[in-house]
Amino acid sequence: GVNAALTSSYQTYQVNSNLWVGLAMNAPYGLMTKSKAPWAGQNFGLTSQASSFDINPVIAYKFNDMVSIALGVQVQWFKTRQTQTANGAGFLNELKGSSWGVGFTAGIPIKPMAGTEIGLGYRSAVRNDLKGNLNVFTGAGALFASLPASVSLTTPDTLTIGLRQQVAPQWTLLAGFEWMGWSRIKEPVVFNRTTGIPITTLFLDYKDGWMASLGAEYKWSPEWTFRGGLAYERAPINDGNRDVRLLDGDRVW
Repeated sequence: GVNAALTSSYQTYQVNSNLWVGLAMNAPYGLMTKSKAPWAGQNFGLTSQASSFDINPVIAYKFNDMVSIALGVQVQWFKTRQTQTANGAGFLNELKGSSWGVGFTAGIPIKPMAGTEIGLGYRSAVRNDLKGNLNVFTGAGALFASLPASVSLTTPDTLTIGLRQQVAPQWTLLAGFEWMGWSRIKEPVVFNRTTGIPITTLFLDYKDGWMASLGAEYKWSPEWTFRGGLAYERAPINDGNRDVRLLDGDRVW
């Protein structure tokens, strides 16, 4: 695995007593693994890199003290690059591409009583029609061939349920559950953009994942709140679909 720095920003502005606008910018999906060549699995994968960035403007309306609703558009940039050696030929294959995709977000916070808040959130799947190239390099690093390539890859939709319960003037308990539809990604086929002929298949075949969490907030002052928690995530990768590119598994956050 390769380390990475991620940035995120969340901003809101109150227009009037019932209307808010917001802007979220974050990196929801990303990974990079890099194996040192030569090794026994280099024909299956050397470098794998996927990165994304979401721009998510939102508008929210408060109907009353109990119910609000928010709707937003997510504009997603997605980029990927994969390399592997060609079987027995001393060549290196590089598949890379990028695209923009569009989806939506929605959220409903409900306050049934003082000190209690329930949140429902949904982030839609986004179809990314990536365009790029399949490049073949010789053992000396010279470009041997390049084919225009395309692949359709759908990032998962996400359903979130959260609970906030104030137990003291400065303390609030938190609980959450998140489901992610990773099975949407299936097994994308890479095509030659010029001829429309399939070049290769990305055997991903992920399962749906989920995460459950517990936490707390401490309100230090009107300006500062500290938050911490613990979560368990069931990964979409298991012994049936794990490969050398993504050595994932269940985890504790």
